[in-house]
Amino acid sequence: MRRKIFIALIFLALFAAIHLAGDLVPVRLPFFGTSESVWEHLKMGWWSYGLAYGISWAITRKGSLAGLFTGTLLSLGAIFIIYYTSLNLGAVPGRLPLAADIAIVSAITFLSGLIGAEASGFVDSRKGSWRFLLVTSALWALLLVLFVVYTYNAPPFDLFQEPPLP
Repeated sequence: MRRKIFIALIFLALFAAIHLAGDLVPVRLPFFGTSESVWEHLKMGWWSYGLAYGISWAITRKGSLAGLFTGTLLSLGAIFIIYYTSLNLGAVPGRLPLAADIAIVSAITFLSGLIGAEASGFVDSRKGSWRFLLVTSALWALLLVLFVVYTYNAPPFDLFQEPPLP
C-alpha cells in the first residue's frame, strides 16, 4: 500500500508542477497544458502518471509495462469521472473560496493517482496475457500520439476548449 500512496503523491506533485510550468514556459510543448480544457488536463495526467510510475519503478524495481498502461488509463478515467461528478455536486471552480478549490482539485488528483496505482498494482501482481498488453499498449500509444498532435492542432470540439468562467 505504501508504494501506491507514494505513486499517488508523486502523481499529484508532478501534475501540479506540469500544470504550473505550462503557464511559465513560453513555448508550446506536448508535455505542458496549453489551456484549462478537459483535454489538456487529461494530457497532463497522462504525462504525470507515466513519470510517477517510472520514478516508482526506478526506486523499487517493481512494475511492468501492462501496469504502466493500465494505471495511466484508469487514472485518466478517474480524473474525468471524479472531477465532473464533483462539478455536478456543486464544486464549481471559481464559486468556492480559492483554498477550497485547491483542496478539492488536489484531492481529486491524488485519488485519481491512487486509483491508477491500485490498477497498476493489480496488473503487476498477475500474470497478464499478451492480448491485454496489446490492447492497453495500443490505447496508451494512441493517447500519446493524440496528445502530441492536438497540442499543436486541436479540433474545434468542447473537449478541447477552455470552459467559460462562472
